[in-house]
Amino acid sequence: MAAIADAVIRRDGSPERSRLTWILQGLENEAIGPGISSFETRTSTLLLSSPEVVVARAKVLAYFHKLKIKPENEIFNWENPASESTDKCATWNMCVNLAEGIYDSGNKAIADPLGLMNKHFPEFLFYRDIMFYWKFYMAFKSDETWPAVSADDTSNYGLKWSSQSAGYQVDLPGSVVFKADYSKFRVKIQTSTDPSAFTAPHEIQSEEDILHIRRLTTFDGHLKQPEAELLLSYLTAPYLRIPLILQFFSSRDNIRALQSSTLQGVFLNALFEPGSYLVPGASTEVTQIPCTERSVFATEYGLLMNEILQSGESLVNRMLGMLKLVLAFDSSNPKDSMSSVIMFVTRVAVQLEEMTTYALENLRPLNESGLDKAQRNLWDFIIREVPPAMQKWLEWLEGEGGTQAERAQNEYMACNIHAHLILMHSGIRVFQFNVKVVGTMLASFAFITNRKPPSDIMKVSMMQVFRVLQLHRAHLMSWLNQEDRDCVSFNEVLNRTFKAATGVENKKPWARLSGFGNEGRYVILKTFGPEAFEKIHFCNESDGAYEVEFNLQVMQIVTAGVILMPIPSTLQTNDDVKYLFAEPHTLMAAPETTEYTKKYHVISRGYMFCSWSEDSLYSIVQQQNEREKRKYEEKKKLERFGGDVLLEKEVETTIEEFAPAYALDLIVDHNHGNRKFGRRYDPWAFRRMDSIKQYRMLGDDSDEENVFKFAVYESERWVSNLFETVRSQLFDIEMEFYLPTEPLEEHVNVAHIIASFKGTEQAKVKGNENKGGGGGGFFGGGGPAFFANVPLFDKSQIRLSDRFGVVKFEVVLFKHREMVQVYALHSHGRQHYRSLVYTTDVNFTLR
Repeated sequence: MAAIADAVIRRDGSPERSRLTWILQGLENEAIGPGISSFETRTSTLLLSSPEVVVARAKVLAYFHKLKIKPENEIFNWENPASESTDKCATWNMCVNLAEGIYDSGNKAIADPLGLMNKHFPEFLFYRDIMFYWKFYMAFKSDETWPAVSADDTSNYGLKWSSQSAGYQVDLPGSVVFKADYSKFRVKIQTSTDPSAFTAPHEIQSEEDILHIRRLTTFDGHLKQPEAELLLSYLTAPYLRIPLILQFFSSRDNIRALQSSTLQGVFLNALFEPGSYLVPGASTEVTQIPCTERSVFATEYGLLMNEILQSGESLVNRMLGMLKLVLAFDSSNPKDSMSSVIMFVTRVAVQLEEMTTYALENLRPLNESGLDKAQRNLWDFIIREVPPAMQKWLEWLEGEGGTQAERAQNEYMACNIHAHLILMHSGIRVFQFNVKVVGTMLASFAFITNRKPPSDIMKVSMMQVFRVLQLHRAHLMSWLNQEDRDCVSFNEVLNRTFKAATGVENKKPWARLSGFGNEGRYVILKTFGPEAFEKIHFCNESDGAYEVEFNLQVMQIVTAGVILMPIPSTLQTNDDVKYLFAEPHTLMAAPETTEYTKKYHVISRGYMFCSWSEDSLYSIVQQQNEREKRKYEEKKKLERFGGDVLLEKEVETTIEEFAPAYALDLIVDHNHGNRKFGRRYDPWAFRRMDSIKQYRMLGDDSDEENVFKFAVYESERWVSNLFETVRSQLFDIEMEFYLPTEPLEEHVNVAHIIASFKGTEQAKVKGNENKGGGGGGFFGGGGPAFFANVPLFDKSQIRLSDRFGVVKFEVVLFKHREMVQVYALHSHGRQHYRSLVYTTDVNFTLR
């Protein structure tokens, strides 16, 4: 992002360049730009196992080196306090030059306390923040943890700059992370490829230093002294370490040592750390042996990619031999100590194969034909030999019993195995897809996503899992949707996926949902004939002829409109839940959240159970007590005033008190987060409110409960006056409108109303007979009104909840503009989107 921002800001604009562009390009003096030493050093020790990331790093470094910025012209060089702490530094001079005539000092220009830089040079503030985040994560460390920020308060997300007498200060949400004293820096990075990490307090510079150490580490007994000395000696030669370490761990004795997590870390870092970067065009000629300059061993794309390009065939063959060797230790028991080594070597082999494939397709390796043959042999062995072994592990775990905790651990272990099965298919080609491959990929992904294993036990990250799905999702759908796809393989793949997600065997046939936007959606038919097992059927979403849906687009199982989720771990140990279900951790449930309880529909067992939290029960009791207290006080108040006229505030309290419970059912508006709309809109409420005084004066209280049927407030009178002008003319059917539960305050100028309806009628905005004439719309002086003469929503196309109406419209009212806008709410991908279908003034809409 920093490279993109810098490249964009340096582009010549037309017709005039930005002054910031002039300064960065050096059109007045010498070119200036951000220093990249911290980025180059930090990324040289990162584990870059993805070829795209390796190449991206090389391109970013090449871009900044191409600018040829002199050290004295480096800006935002916070990692070098000697050059940044003076008022003559490049950052200070750039800010003074840019803010000439605006601020008189560099610290005020960079902090912009008056917002003048944002007015004249808004691009500078974005450029400044991007560069700070980049340098902060590469060079600085914070003494404090990242503070928690509320998701509802987005105002605290950005950096906050403030000028100080001696410089400036930068705040992140809730915590000062950087001051002008340059006191917080990242310590020297030491990785497991540095032999000094295992020889403290001795510092290792060469192989001779290792020979003089009397006793070396044995890595918790996994290596003997001679082997440990040999391994540490390999680490002193970074340019040669990759083939040497592969050879070291390819022996029958040393491969067992990879049971150590420390040695696994050494192996990974030795392979995937890119090392020093070679600037294109720089000289790598060796003039002295032994060489004292490490820069001659730098590479453009990292050590591993360089090894693949120069001698990749022998490297890949060595990896293949190592994988064959480790599989010989397989005991078909996933809890065997060598099973973790098998999974580790498999992960490394898959990542090396991916690197090799990228080099063959995008770079020019030496001996390309030999490398291509070695890559194919490695890939064929991975996809042919490793999955059957891991499938036996899954069968072993499924058949093992044990306590609740043991079964839960087995399930998490199964998630790890499924993640490895997905990773192994990352490099598969479309022509290699078959029933076995597609079924394995979909079933493994469904198993993991429907159990949510802890990230700390997953050896393959969920990011890698989703990356594989993203690469092949379209290919998976294409395979299932082939016109000549036979029904047997179609049902076999989907049944395997359904069982992996829910643990339930399905005997019913599957079908495809037809219609626009339903690509990748498959359903289990409710009713079917023998022909459903002979030919793949299609069904419409509106038919309701299915009970379960599998959405391959988002990889989710949906039943009755609810996404299946595992029963929470806190309930799996509950005595009542364990009494009903012997193994609750294996069950999937459709959750339904209400105000005080959570309901879980266990599809496979036909059960539904509810859970209450202690907090919710306490809240219910408290609310009931408060309600009874208000009723008692109101009763005393009515007795006191008798037939006298109540004060306005007391009238509001009385109205709220008389509001019946069914009018306060909460409906959540998805477009406004947690805002709740709990008061049903009544167009006659204000007339009843105006007549209350007459009731009081006449002493007639026989109809008070009807008078106060819905809670209304004087501050909302303008809402009714504005909305009633269009409500009765707008909709063909009877709608239920809801106001926010909390009353609108006096200063509010924009109000929201949501609308829902019941039944299967089709809601439609009325047509031309209601058009406002002349260009004045409904309200004089406004623009013309706009009407959509098409159906807004066909309720027969969705599944309804028995509890709540479906919120399908949002009405936005603008007090001062006297304008009404109506939006239809469309659901797509579990998100709600607004679509404007009516407005009284098109001047404020996109036409």
